[in-house]
Amino acid sequence: MDLQSFKKSDDLSTWVDSKNKPPIFQKKVICGIEKVIGMSKEFRRLTRC
Repeated sequence: MDLQSFKKSDDLSTWVDSKNKPPIFQKKVICGIEKVIGMSKEFRRLTRC
């Protein structure tokens, strides 16, 4: 029932897809975001979908 959350996830996944080959710095930033979310594995699974 979290449509906004899903939409945000989709947006983020699209952004990650757009930067499929980002520099190490940006990769570190994404890793930090995943850690902040507190579900890096789940997040990755959602983005992979």
